[in-house]
Amino acid sequence: SEAKTNLKALYTAQKSFFSEKDRYSNFANEIGFAPERGNRYGYRVSVGGACEERNANVIPPAADAIACIENDSFRFGDNSRIDNPEPATDTF
Repeated sequence: SEAKTNLKALYTAQKSFFSEKDRYSNFANEIGFAPERGNRYGYRVSVGGACEERNANVIPPAADAIACIENDSFRFGDNSRIDNPEPATDTF
């Protein structure tokens, strides 16, 4: 249910952005997509750009180019992270 709801929100944000700017965006923060804390799934808009890590109590302000949003590993633990955007580091 969470994934379906957030993917619909991502789709709606992307379509809204396209109608305003006449282009799609590769960055979640540019289109206004930000799932609530406690998300069990990660969301990737594009392969380029930084990921918003949700592994602390407080999330730092978004960078200019957030291409993906990781699951809330602060709430669910490190082993909940099933996809690793950096292949050089271990994937759980």
